[in-house]
Amino acid sequence: PSQGQATREAMRRRQRTPADPTIASGSCCCVPCCVCVDSSQRGVLQECGEFKELVEPGFRCIPFPIQMVKTISVKVFQCTVTVQTQTRDKVTVEVEMAVQYRVEPEQVHTFYFALTHPSQLISARAKDSARTQLAAISLNLAFANPHRVGDAVHASLHHSLAPYGVSISAVLVVRVTADTGVAAAMNSLLVSKLHRTAARERAEGAKACVVKRAEAHAEAQALRGEGSARSMKALAAGARRSARRLHYAS
Repeated sequence: PSQGQATREAMRRRQRTPADPTIASGSCCCVPCCVCVDSSQRGVLQECGEFKELVEPGFRCIPFPIQMVKTISVKVFQCTVTVQTQTRDKVTVEVEMAVQYRVEPEQVHTFYFALTHPSQLISARAKDSARTQLAAISLNLAFANPHRVGDAVHASLHHSLAPYGVSISAVLVVRVTADTGVAAAMNSLLVSKLHRTAARERAEGAKACVVKRAEAHAEAQALRGEGSARSMKALAAGARRSARRLHYAS
Protein backbone atom coordinates (compact mmCIF):
# COMPACT_ATOMS: atom_id res chain seq x y z
CA PRO A 1 0.00 0.00 0.00
CA SER A 2 1.02 3.61 -0.58
CA GLN A 3 2.14 5.96 2.21
CA GLY A 4 -1.17 7.86 2.09
CA GLN A 5 -3.19 4.69 2.54
CA ALA A 6 -1.05 3.65 5.53
CA THR A 7 -1.61 7.03 7.20
CA ARG A 8 -5.39 6.86 6.71
CA GLU A 9 -5.43 3.35 8.17
CA ALA A 10 -3.52 4.46 11.27
CA MET A 11 -5.98 7.33 11.84
CA ARG A 12 -8.94 4.95 11.59
CA ARG A 13 -7.40 2.61 14.20
CA ARG A 14 -6.75 5.60 16.57
CA GLN A 15 -10.38 6.72 16.26
CA ARG A 16 -11.60 3.21 17.17
CA THR A 17 -9.36 3.09 20.32
CA PRO A 18 -11.29 4.06 23.55
CA ALA A 19 -10.28 7.47 25.00
CA ASP A 20 -8.29 7.64 28.30
CA PRO A 21 -10.87 8.42 31.03
CA THR A 22 -8.36 10.55 32.97
CA ILE A 23 -7.85 13.01 30.12
CA ALA A 24 -10.69 15.22 29.00
CA SER A 25 -10.69 17.70 26.18
CA GLY A 26 -10.00 21.21 27.44
CA SER A 27 -8.98 20.11 30.96
CA CYS A 28 -5.70 19.29 32.69
CA CYS A 29 -4.57 16.35 34.74
CA CYS A 30 -4.87 16.63 38.55
CA VAL A 31 -2.13 14.84 40.47
CA PRO A 32 -2.34 14.44 44.28
CA CYS A 33 0.48 16.39 45.90
CA CYS A 34 1.66 16.30 49.52
CA VAL A 35 2.54 19.58 51.23
CA CYS A 36 4.34 19.94 54.59
CA VAL A 37 4.21 23.36 56.27
CA ASP A 38 6.86 24.02 58.93
CA SER A 39 5.93 25.34 62.39
CA SER A 40 7.75 28.59 61.56
CA GLN A 41 5.67 29.07 58.42
CA ARG A 42 2.12 29.56 57.24
CA GLY A 43 0.80 28.49 53.83
CA VAL A 44 -1.30 30.42 51.33
CA LEU A 45 -3.63 28.05 49.46
CA GLN A 46 -4.63 29.15 45.96
CA GLU A 47 -7.05 27.46 43.65
CA CYS A 48 -6.60 28.46 40.02
CA GLY A 49 -4.85 31.60 41.26
CA GLU A 50 -7.62 32.56 43.70
CA PHE A 51 -6.93 32.71 47.44
CA LYS A 52 -8.84 30.06 49.35
CA GLU A 53 -7.48 29.80 52.89
CA LEU A 54 -4.44 29.81 55.15
CA VAL A 55 -2.68 26.50 55.70
CA GLU A 56 -1.58 25.81 59.25
CA PRO A 57 1.64 23.90 60.04
CA GLY A 58 1.44 20.20 59.29
CA PHE A 59 0.77 17.74 56.45
CA ARG A 60 -1.76 18.26 53.68
CA CYS A 61 -2.66 16.76 50.32
CA ILE A 62 -3.82 19.01 47.47
CA PRO A 63 -4.80 18.38 43.82
CA PHE A 64 -1.86 19.89 41.96
CA PRO A 65 -1.84 22.07 39.81
CA ILE A 66 -5.43 23.09 40.44
CA GLN A 67 -4.38 24.06 43.95
CA MET A 68 -1.00 25.39 45.02
CA VAL A 69 0.48 26.31 48.41
CA LYS A 70 3.03 29.06 48.90
CA THR A 71 4.73 29.14 52.30
CA ILE A 72 5.62 32.36 54.14
CA SER A 73 7.95 32.47 57.13
CA VAL A 74 6.64 34.09 60.32
CA LYS A 75 10.09 34.34 61.94
CA VAL A 76 11.56 37.66 63.08
CA PHE A 77 13.80 39.20 60.44
CA GLN A 78 16.23 42.11 60.77
CA CYS A 79 16.76 44.86 58.24
CA THR A 80 19.76 47.22 58.61
CA VAL A 81 19.02 50.81 57.57
CA THR A 82 21.67 53.53 57.27
CA VAL A 83 20.63 57.15 56.74
CA GLN A 84 22.71 60.32 56.43
CA THR A 85 21.02 63.61 57.23
CA GLN A 86 21.37 66.92 59.12
CA THR A 87 20.35 67.77 62.66
CA ARG A 88 18.65 70.96 63.77
CA ASP A 89 22.03 72.70 64.23
CA LYS A 90 23.04 71.88 60.61
CA VAL A 91 25.47 69.08 61.47
CA THR A 92 25.60 66.06 59.15
CA VAL A 93 25.28 62.73 60.97
CA GLU A 94 25.02 59.12 59.88
CA VAL A 95 22.61 56.89 61.77
CA GLU A 96 22.53 53.11 61.51
CA MET A 97 19.34 51.38 62.65
CA ALA A 98 18.34 47.73 62.99
CA VAL A 99 14.64 47.19 62.20
CA GLN A 100 13.28 43.88 63.47
CA TYR A 101 10.00 42.77 61.89
CA ARG A 102 7.83 39.72 61.26
CA VAL A 103 4.71 38.74 59.35
CA GLU A 104 1.60 38.31 61.47
CA PRO A 105 0.44 34.67 61.14
CA GLU A 106 -3.20 35.70 60.71
CA GLN A 107 -2.35 38.12 57.89
CA VAL A 108 0.08 36.03 55.86
CA HIS A 109 -2.21 36.18 52.82
CA THR A 110 -2.37 39.99 53.01
CA PHE A 111 1.42 40.15 53.09
CA TYR A 112 1.79 37.63 50.25
CA PHE A 113 -0.52 39.42 47.84
CA ALA A 114 0.47 43.01 48.79
CA LEU A 115 4.28 43.04 49.12
CA THR A 116 7.15 41.77 47.02
CA HIS A 117 10.25 43.17 48.74
CA PRO A 118 9.30 44.18 52.32
CA SER A 119 12.87 45.11 53.30
CA GLN A 120 13.01 47.78 50.60
CA LEU A 121 9.73 49.30 51.76
CA ILE A 122 10.87 49.21 55.40
CA SER A 123 14.20 50.83 54.51
CA ALA A 124 12.57 53.66 52.55
CA ARG A 125 10.00 54.46 55.24
CA ALA A 126 12.58 54.21 58.06
CA LYS A 127 14.93 56.64 56.29
CA ASP A 128 12.11 59.14 55.73
CA SER A 129 11.02 59.00 59.37
CA ALA A 130 14.61 59.24 60.70
CA ARG A 131 15.35 62.33 58.56
CA THR A 132 12.21 64.04 59.86
CA GLN A 133 13.05 63.23 63.49
CA LEU A 134 16.74 64.20 63.32
CA ALA A 135 15.94 67.52 61.66
CA ALA A 136 14.01 68.51 64.81
CA ILE A 137 16.72 67.76 67.41
CA SER A 138 20.26 68.95 68.08
CA LEU A 139 23.43 66.93 67.66
CA ASN A 140 23.95 66.64 71.42
CA LEU A 141 20.41 65.29 71.86
CA ALA A 142 20.91 62.82 69.02
CA PHE A 143 23.97 61.42 70.80
CA ALA A 144 22.51 61.60 74.30
CA ASN A 145 19.04 60.27 73.49
CA PRO A 146 19.24 58.01 70.39
CA HIS A 147 16.26 55.87 71.44
CA ARG A 148 14.06 58.92 70.79
CA VAL A 149 14.80 58.53 67.08
CA GLY A 150 14.23 54.77 67.32
CA ASP A 151 10.86 55.20 69.02
CA ALA A 152 9.72 57.70 66.38
CA VAL A 153 10.75 55.40 63.53
CA HIS A 154 9.07 52.45 65.26
CA ALA A 155 5.77 54.32 65.57
CA SER A 156 5.91 55.45 61.93
CA LEU A 157 6.71 51.97 60.59
CA HIS A 158 4.06 50.30 62.75
CA HIS A 159 1.39 52.70 61.45
CA SER A 160 2.37 52.36 57.78
CA LEU A 161 3.08 48.60 57.61
CA ALA A 162 0.23 47.24 59.74
CA PRO A 163 -2.18 47.21 56.73
CA TYR A 164 0.26 44.87 54.93
CA GLY A 165 0.34 42.32 57.77
CA VAL A 166 3.84 43.30 58.95
CA SER A 167 4.52 43.79 62.66
CA ILE A 168 7.52 45.85 63.81
CA SER A 169 9.12 44.20 66.82
CA ALA A 170 11.78 46.83 67.55
CA VAL A 171 13.83 49.62 66.00
CA LEU A 172 17.31 49.85 67.55
CA VAL A 173 19.68 52.76 66.88
CA VAL A 174 22.98 50.92 66.57
CA ARG A 175 25.30 53.82 65.75
CA VAL A 176 25.28 57.62 65.49
CA THR A 177 28.33 59.03 63.73
CA ALA A 178 29.19 62.66 63.04
CA ASP A 179 31.87 64.09 60.75
CA THR A 180 35.46 63.66 62.00
CA GLY A 181 35.99 67.41 62.33
CA VAL A 182 32.71 67.83 64.18
CA ALA A 183 33.58 64.98 66.54
CA ALA A 184 37.01 66.54 67.24
CA ALA A 185 35.39 69.93 67.94
CA MET A 186 32.85 68.31 70.28
CA ASN A 187 35.64 66.52 72.13
CA SER A 188 37.57 69.80 72.43
CA LEU A 189 34.50 71.55 73.85
CA LEU A 190 33.99 68.73 76.30
CA VAL A 191 37.63 68.90 77.44
CA SER A 192 37.37 72.69 77.89
CA LYS A 193 34.18 72.26 79.90
CA LEU A 194 35.84 69.67 82.12
CA HIS A 195 38.82 72.00 82.65
CA ARG A 196 36.50 74.83 83.66
CA THR A 197 34.65 72.55 86.03
CA ALA A 198 37.93 71.36 87.56
CA ALA A 199 39.17 74.96 87.98
CA ARG A 200 35.87 75.93 89.60
CA GLU A 201 36.10 73.01 91.98
CA ARG A 202 39.71 73.91 92.86
CA ALA A 203 38.68 77.52 93.55
CA GLU A 204 35.80 76.38 95.71
CA GLY A 205 38.18 74.14 97.63
CA ALA A 206 40.68 76.98 98.17
CA LYS A 207 37.85 79.27 99.27
CA ALA A 208 36.64 76.70 101.75
CA CYS A 209 40.17 76.37 103.16
CA VAL A 210 40.48 80.16 103.60
CA VAL A 211 37.07 80.39 105.25
CA LYS A 212 37.85 77.53 107.59
CA ARG A 213 41.18 79.08 108.55
CA ALA A 214 39.49 82.45 109.22
CA GLU A 215 36.78 80.78 111.26
CA ALA A 216 39.40 78.87 113.25
CA HIS A 217 41.41 82.07 113.87
CA ALA A 218 38.29 83.97 114.96
CA GLU A 219 37.27 81.15 117.25
CA ALA A 220 40.78 81.05 118.74
CA GLN A 221 40.72 84.82 119.32
CA ALA A 222 37.29 84.58 120.91
CA LEU A 223 38.43 81.83 123.21
CA ARG A 224 41.57 83.80 124.06
CA GLY A 225 39.48 86.88 124.89
CA GLU A 226 37.11 84.83 127.00
CA GLY A 227 40.09 83.40 128.86
CA SER A 228 41.56 86.89 129.46
CA ALA A 229 38.20 88.20 130.65
CA ARG A 230 37.81 85.34 133.09
CA SER A 231 41.35 85.94 134.37
CA MET A 232 40.72 89.67 134.90
CA LYS A 233 37.42 88.91 136.57
CA ALA A 234 39.14 86.48 138.92
CA LEU A 235 41.85 89.09 139.71
CA ALA A 236 39.23 91.72 140.42
CA ALA A 237 37.31 89.36 142.66
CA GLY A 238 40.51 88.52 144.56
CA ALA A 239 41.38 92.21 144.95
CA ARG A 240 37.90 92.95 146.36
CA ARG A 241 38.21 90.14 148.85
CA SER A 242 41.65 91.38 149.95
CA ALA A 243 40.38 94.92 150.38
CA ARG A 244 37.40 93.66 152.37
CA ARG A 245 39.69 91.71 154.75
CA LEU A 246 41.91 94.73 155.29
CA HIS A 247 38.90 96.85 156.08
CA TYR A 248 37.62 94.41 158.67
CA ALA A 249 41.12 94.05 160.21
CA SER A 250 41.47 97.76 160.73
